[in-house]
Amino acid sequence: NDELLDKLNNPLKIYKTKSKLKAVQLASKKRSEIAKEKVINAINLLRLEDSPISYANIQKVSGVGFNTVKKYVPENILTKRKIFNKKVED
Repeated sequence: NDELLDKLNNPLKIYKTKSKLKAVQLASKKRSEIAKEKVINAINLLRLEDSPISYANIQKVSGVGFNTVKKYVPENILTKRKIFNKKVED
């Protein structure tokens, strides 16, 4: 009875049950897997198009956030930009 009264008096308080927590964990894991697949697909598409592989390009193609891209993409697969030294003639 006290628990019911507590729920009625505190409608904004979130009551977490084991089943709710497990459902949240499963949903989070599924979202992470989907995001990872999107990132992998974006990298493969950029390679097929012979486009530069950068965090920004992967983000645009995959549609996931920048931090998510950084989470799943190691720095060593990014395309390194070649810098050419030009002599400036006066």
